Amino acid sequence: MTISRIGERPGDETRHDVPFPRGIRALHLADERHFLSGTGHSTLVDVSKDPSTGREDWIESTVPHPRAATSLNEHSILAAGIRSSLDGSLHLLDLRHTPAWTELLTFTANRATDLTVKSISSARAEVWLLADASGNTQRPTPVLVKVDLPTTSPS
Repeated sequence: MTISRIGERPGDETRHDVPFPRGIRALHLADERHFLSGTGHSTLVDVSKDPSTGREDWIESTVPHPRAATSLNEHSILAAGIRSSLDGSLHLLDLRHTPAWTELLTFTANRATDLTVKSISSARAEVWLLADASGNTQRPTPVLVKVDLPTTSPS
């Protein structure tokens, strides 16, 4: 997986090759820290230090293929995916605590496609989940779900 940062001018970008198997998405947390969401496992990486991680640093994924993931802030990750058949779920990982995912909601869909945070305040975050709810048809049926989350949690 390659993590790139755009520079001030074209050609000024910096690139970091991170040896991480089956990486799906790199989420920026703060400074040079990133969360790499992968199939089966994820990990934290600081590219200003050593961009490699070992199996002892891996965090088990909450769903087998968490293709929809975003950072809520520098220590919170949201990930959504399908566990089996049409059984989807949205989870939160607070990196300040022992890496353990908290299930926030369940939904019925063929796949979770993407997540984004539209707005955030000291008390609430507005998160949007894009999913495909086509069921047994061959025609994709996109569904956009708004999720309001509290941002205050015990530290």
